[in-house]
Amino acid sequence: MSQRRNLVTVRDPRASTWQSIVEKVAKKKKAMVAARPAAASLTGAQSQELSKLESFVDACHAQVFERAEANQGRIPPTLRAAPVSAAAPPAPGVLEKTKRCSALAAQLAWAKVFGPADRLAQLQNAFDFNVCDPFWADCVKEYESYFKLHGKTIPYRAGLNNVLPWKLPANARIAIFGDWGTATPDAVDLLQQIKGFQPDALLHLGDVYYSGTLDEVQERFQAVVTSVFGVAPPRRFSLSGNHDMYSGGAGYYSLADQLQQGASYFAVQNDDWLFIGMDTGKHDSNPLDVSSNDTLLEQTEADWINGLIAASQNQKIVLFSHHPLFSAYEPIAGGGVNQVLLSQLSASLDKVTAWFWGHEHRLGVYDEFQGLRRGRCLGHAAVPVFADAAGDPPKLAGVPVLLVNGAPLDAGSANGLFKHGFAIMELAGKNATVSYYRQGEAAPLWKEAF
Repeated sequence: MSQRRNLVTVRDPRASTWQSIVEKVAKKKKAMVAARPAAASLTGAQSQELSKLESFVDACHAQVFERAEANQGRIPPTLRAAPVSAAAPPAPGVLEKTKRCSALAAQLAWAKVFGPADRLAQLQNAFDFNVCDPFWADCVKEYESYFKLHGKTIPYRAGLNNVLPWKLPANARIAIFGDWGTATPDAVDLLQQIKGFQPDALLHLGDVYYSGTLDEVQERFQAVVTSVFGVAPPRRFSLSGNHDMYSGGAGYYSLADQLQQGASYFAVQNDDWLFIGMDTGKHDSNPLDVSSNDTLLEQTEADWINGLIAASQNQKIVLFSHHPLFSAYEPIAGGGVNQVLLSQLSASLDKVTAWFWGHEHRLGVYDEFQGLRRGRCLGHAAVPVFADAAGDPPKLAGVPVLLVNGAPLDAGSANGLFKHGFAIMELAGKNATVSYYRQGEAAPLWKEAF
């Protein structure tokens, strides 16, 4: 399990998959180094080589994040961020060369997989001229091989009536949290806190980082759940997020099968409640599109959801997705509303009690809007987000944020980062309460009744 202090992630399918590949190649090489015969412990040369591999991984993540920050016109994070590993950082000149090699290797890998072909010779020359460590050439080969083997059509399971046989207990307690699949110490601590509530189910709103590979879903979802809950965890569900789809979906669908979830969309119910999990990740996975959070549902899935809601007579309906229907913080296709997703479900929203989503790494609680009574963003479970003196005020006009004591609910911050959090939903027959918790705090930040 990763012991990194921070995790850096960006909404770029090519870059996120590159991060996964670099970690995978480094992991293989570290295993080979550690397996070499040594007296009683690792030799000095072995330790030095392991540290070098770790510095390659750190440089890759730093380079990817700095590129994303620069594209947004923000300060490069190395000027304000803590190091992402506990190892002593390399000398500045060495670090810059390593980041340059990572950037060149990534561009070369992208050109080999996605084109254009006429840039290959130029990029290869630039890569060779910089005399990069052979590690980076291995990463390019692995990236190219990965997309040949796995980067094909997402194995979406269309046309299922995926109402699961598992019944929600009449007095169920459900933990809801999103963007959690990091395996960082914060992710482990947050799940330990959730365990204290003895939940009947864990509902993860999606995203296992960096790109939802088979190794990542085992190490950053399953292994963490087992480390906290043991071999008999509560019932678990995980939605399809954009990062889950970046590597092609094989890891995510393996996880869905292990969770006995059936598909990337599902419904669970009892006499009083109908919970519907939706797949908004399938259409936010294009490696050539780095800003496609105006996602949508497969139309067969939208029809199934609308049909379930129409057929429900006495149940309260709760929807779950990775992506938001609307946002007061980040534009969706240039505006505050996902108009395509809204058009697919607008006929059913008057029957929906609440809709929980993630994707944005924040707590967001909204007033009634676009026919939806309660929109709730819970994407702040584990990914570190830098905070500043301004906090996290709404940035888009026209999307009504719920005010509590005259101000939006705020996740708060500590040590320059926003606090992580989750929600606990407690069912009692036809009634429910949802309590919103900050990590490490015993009392809820806020509570509401449905």
